[in-house]
This record gives sequence, structure tokens and C-alpha cells, in this order.
Amino acid sequence: MLLGAILGRALVATAQTFSIIDITATADSDYKYTGAAAVGTNVYFAPENEHNVGVLDTTTNTFSTIDISSFSNASVKYWGAAAVGTSVYFAPLNENNMGVLDTTTSAFSIIDIASFSTGTFKYSGAAAVGTSVFFAPLNEDNIGVLDTTTSAFSIVATTDGCIDPTLGPCVDGDSKYMGAAAVGTSVFFAPLNEDNIGVLDTTTSAFSIVATTDGCVDPTLGPCVDGDSKYMGAAAVGTSVYFAPLNEDNIGVLDTTTSAFSIVATTDGCVDPTLGPCVDGDNKYMDAAAVGTSVFFAPRDANNVGVLDTTTDTFSTIDISSFSTAADKYMGAVAVGTNVIFTPLNADNVGVLDTTTSTFSTIDTIATGVNADNKYACAAAVGTSVFAAPRNEDNVGVLAPPSSPSSAGDDPTFVGADGLPYEVRGEPWKNFNLLSTPRLSLNAQFLPVPERFVHGKLTDTVLGTLHLALCDAPRSRVVGVTFDVFNGAMGCTVRPPGEELGSSEQAPCAEVLPMAGATVTAEPSACNLATMECGYVPLGHNLTAILEINPALVRVHMVRYNVSVFGTNLSLVRDVVDRPEPNEELDCSVLAAISGGRALRACEVWLAVVRGVAPLSAWLALPEADRIGTMARLTAGNKTRQLHFYNALVEAVPYAQRDVHGLLGQRSVSPAPMRASALGPSPLGPLALSTAQLREASAGGSSAGTLQIAIGADGQHQGEGAIEGSYRDYQVRYVSSHGLDAHMHSRFVCGAGAL
Repeated sequence: MLLGAILGRALVATAQTFSIIDITATADSDYKYTGAAAVGTNVYFAPENEHNVGVLDTTTNTFSTIDISSFSNASVKYWGAAAVGTSVYFAPLNENNMGVLDTTTSAFSIIDIASFSTGTFKYSGAAAVGTSVFFAPLNEDNIGVLDTTTSAFSIVATTDGCIDPTLGPCVDGDSKYMGAAAVGTSVFFAPLNEDNIGVLDTTTSAFSIVATTDGCVDPTLGPCVDGDSKYMGAAAVGTSVYFAPLNEDNIGVLDTTTSAFSIVATTDGCVDPTLGPCVDGDNKYMDAAAVGTSVFFAPRDANNVGVLDTTTDTFSTIDISSFSTAADKYMGAVAVGTNVIFTPLNADNVGVLDTTTSTFSTIDTIATGVNADNKYACAAAVGTSVFAAPRNEDNVGVLAPPSSPSSAGDDPTFVGADGLPYEVRGEPWKNFNLLSTPRLSLNAQFLPVPERFVHGKLTDTVLGTLHLALCDAPRSRVVGVTFDVFNGAMGCTVRPPGEELGSSEQAPCAEVLPMAGATVTAEPSACNLATMECGYVPLGHNLTAILEINPALVRVHMVRYNVSVFGTNLSLVRDVVDRPEPNEELDCSVLAAISGGRALRACEVWLAVVRGVAPLSAWLALPEADRIGTMARLTAGNKTRQLHFYNALVEAVPYAQRDVHGLLGQRSVSPAPMRASALGPSPLGPLALSTAQLREASAGGSSAGTLQIAIGADGQHQGEGAIEGSYRDYQVRYVSSHGLDAHMHSRFVCGAGAL
């Protein structure tokens, strides 16, 4: 009876994954892009210093560019992007034009605005209302207006009142506003250095302001909010707009129905901790995102996420000091479902806030080589994934939701991240690649199933000894890890990339694994025959010592290796089938002293089955743990009564699917749709079942286990319809062969040739 189904924690992926899409071939400057907009399944990045528009196809994670050098070779071109229909519009920062990209034809064009402005740092931020886009003035003395139906650009002056106060406000000077939010048919601009909120009625093109300093003259008239670098970013909830405090010690609140400005202090707790948090100082937050009726502020220098409950105007914080206390942490916030994702500026992680539990966590970026400053500038969401615009990074950052794990084991049955099973029986005593990535490769030797162990879904082959290759690039070598299926031992070697077989040297795993960025922990398993509880023994516990003091415990000769390396997480389980000889008389008296009586009862049922006085169904009707624990005690670790084999589970892989291959790996990230078999109808076909259905179908069956293919494969199919090419394309000469030429689909780039 297989043990993987009931022992230990559920082997599932629980965290989002961060990966990168390399763009060095097409974009390599600093301050590449600032701003992103999604149209369909593509994301378009606004060029700041790049001479192209970056384009990411999120269905294939393919990055390309649209050249704009014939229009401009200047630096600091655009800042921000807005999508209207199938076109993307780029806000001019230093450019004297509005950039326009028709995403249906990939044609880039410009709308000249030189007659309106030739200055620098023109606009920062944009908001779309209907078919028009409105640009927030940074240094410009006007609001830019683009009618996307006619491509006509116009302006609404902010300085009419400087000449004649009866004509409107007088808003001039630099660094006016940073960010905009639309509510209904009006656009509201977040004050950076201005002492007012800019308001544009888009139906009349009338510009007005709501002062933030009335209370400076008369406190009864409202708040007094002056000074520079007030707010950066805005979010609308209902009919109110909330401004993220940069240097201000408050959150600005504008009720758009009454034009009343108010504030929610962030410093009440500085005087009396019982009144709330104490958040003061400069560069607090940078950007805001709304989820439901709450607004969440992205921490720049603040060591917390700011939270405003808009129903009560209550400000609170979620501490993140255990994760980071550095400056310039994040730049931008994106709401995806009930999570808020914070784009890393200098932080070496992506910040994730679960708003349902107020839990903050991080996803490491160092493992993917992303650890410099000025990483990304803003992000866009497509579905449940977030794509970060590269600022100084030479890649697009991708934060993807947790995918289902993929696995290979038992007969062996493979199950992709889509939950669909496929069978690859391989060939006995031959070696095949299971998983191939740029920094890691996993091979397995396929072993025949001895006739006496054939039952249920164990019929032809199983996964035997595994060999894992890890790239230790700083030392120009490859670390090999062998998981011996026969004796259960783990051993390590080191070898220069591309060297011939036989040039490896034995090395202490405890020494070489950390150098390769890897951790491998082993968890043995055991059953308590008194309670019939089975599981993996937590790390740090001495199982041998525990067995000596508790006679009710029995070792189950199964071990789980937990592998973690640069964002890739694997679980490699050395599984076991205990199978006494059918005619073997067993002494059940050895179990009589164990409390509970379940072990003794299970032994008596087995004897009755062996003697032919009870049907096999009587044995199978017993709880699975009773059968596992009892058999482990009765076989007493006798290797002649055991068949060991491996099950492999891929929990997380921080790469796009095109960078992951192998019999299992090619279906571990974004599996392609199943195809018809070239040899005829695939045994999967329309009968393919999900993992959940497989488990349900096998409940109460003739064998326990992890996964079982619930269809009648005829043994002629070797993954056809599920894998690329033939299963033989993945065959390697030795179980330790990994380099680029080890098999047709190798992605392991730590040197060519066999490992």
C-alpha cells in the first residue's frame, strides 16, 4: 500500500511566484519605462529613456518592442500611459508630442503639442473619461486634453486667474500635481506642491480648485495643508477621493459631491498611542489602491502599509518592519482581487497584502537575480497576474498566482499544473529527464516492477534513483545530488560544467548545497499503532530515539526530501510498497500489547485473507492508516518484502513555461492544451480526469496512493498528446547527464555536455 496519499502535510503550492522575462536583447538603458497599460492580454510599457514601446504578450510571456526612434531619440520621453479602446496614449514628460500606439496594427504615431508647450516635465499621470484622456500638469500651466476619436489635443489653462481673478484660479509654478483620479465626469488632481486640489469638469472644460489651506487662516474653515511634496497618488472610493501622503502627516480626503476637503491624521498616536498609529516623517507612501471600502497606501520609507477605512475614516497600519526598514521600498500599488501588490523600487521583494486577513508577506526577487536599486516603475494587472515595468532592471517582473503543483509517480502517472494526467512508462533501466530549467535539472532512472509487487496501478515501471543538477555559477561548477532509491542515501558531487563523466568529485552536501543556493531537508515517516496516526516526523526530532521509548511507534520506510533552490520548490518522496509473501504465516501476537487493538485486528484480518477464510475486500475495508502501520510492523523493514520508488512533485518554478521543459516540467507552469496522439486516440482523450476526480475515483479501490490514472491505457502510449515529441527525446545516457546536449529539450545552461 502506497503511503504518499496520507502522510505529512499536503504537498501543494500556497504562495504566489515571482519570475522574470529577460529583455536585454531589446532594451538595455537605465530608466527604461515608466508606466504600463493593459489592452487585452498584452501589456504596453511607456518609454522614458528607451527608444521603443515595450510590449509583453502575457499568453506566451514574450517581450518585444515597437521602434519609435524615427520619432524621437531623446531621453525622458513619456511618463505614464492610458488605454482607451485598442489604443494606448503616452503622457509627454519632455517630449513635445503625445505618443499614440494602435495596438491592432502596432503602429506608433505622435500628436504634436509644440504649439501648446515646449517645456520639460510637462505632465505626470493621466485619467480617462469616456473617449478623452486628461493629463495632470506637473510643470505645465495647463491640463492636457486628448480627444481620442479625433486625435485632437487641446489644453485647459490653470492660470487664467493670474491675469484676471474673475476668470478662475491662478495655478502656476512647478511640481503642481502628481496623479489623478476620475469620479463621474470630473477629474481630480493630487497636489504635490500646490496648496489645492485641481478639479476639471470634463463636460464644460471648467477648471477649479479646492483649497487645502483654508484652515491656515481660520482653523474653523477646515484643515491647513501647505508645504511641498504633499501627496503622491490618489484612489477613488464611491464619490470621495483619497490622497496618499508623501510628506504630509495626513491623508487628504475630498468629498466630490460637496467639494469639501478634510484630512485624516496619521500622527494621532505620536501624542497618545491609544489614539492610533504614529506615522510621521517624509516620503511615507507612494501610491494607493482601493479594495472594497478601504484604501491601502504603498510604503516608500514608512515601515508599514497605511490603511484607511473610508466608512469610518479610521487610519491604521500593518507593520512590515520585520520584512524591511530600508528607504524607497515600493513604487506603485495594484489591486488584484482582495490582494494589493506593491511593486519593488529598492526592496528586494514584491510586497503582498491580503486585505481579508490584513496579512503582509513578501515574495523574494533575489533568487531571480533581481537585487539592484530602481528596479521597477509601476505595474499593470492582466487577469490575476501582475507585470512590472522595468526601470533599471533588464527584465519584466512577473507575479503570478499560485499554480497547482505538477507530479510524477506510481506507474508512473504524470499530472500537469492543469490537473490533467498522462502516462509515461519509459523503459526499464533507462534514464529520462523529468525537469529542466536554466539553473536546475532533474533526471530519473525508470525501474521495472517485480511481478510480486504488481497490483492496482503499479504494473510496468516506477521512478527509481533520481539525480538533481544545480548550477553553482559563482564557482563555475555544477553540484550533483543523488537520491538512491535502493538504500535511501543522499550524496553530493561537484564537477565543472561540460566535463566528461567520471570527472566529478564527492563533496559534503552540507558544504556545497548552500553555495549553490539550495537547501535539502529530509523528513522520515512513522506510524503510531496505538492511535493509527501516520505522518512525516518534523525536522529536529530524533526518530530513532523516539522509537526506542515508544513501542507503539513503527518506522515507515519512506522519506520526503524537501528541495528549495532559487525559487524552485520540489518534494521528492521515497515511497514504499510493503508486501509480505501471500502464503506467509505472520505472528500477530507481537501486536497484542499495543493499546487500542487496531493493529492486532488488522493483523488478524490479513491472516484470514492469506488463509483464504476472508476476502481481500475485508482487508481493504480497514482504514488506510491501519493497513500501512500494521504492514510496516509485520515486514519489519525486511527489504525483500519492500519495493521502493520515488514520487516527484514540483511545487513552484520561477520561470516562464518556455524556459521549463522535461517530461514533467513542460506541463508544470502553463501547460499547453492536450493534443491528439499521432499513434491514434490518446488514452487520456475526453476521459481525462482532474486530480480531484482521480482521488475520488480511487477511493476504496484495491490500492492506496497518490494519484491513479482511471482509464485503461494499453501500454502503447508514452505521453503522446501531452508532451512535445516522443518520450525518447528526453532520454539521457546516464542518470547524471544534464547539459545542453544531454537531451533534445534541455534548458540547463550551466555548461554544455553531460554533467
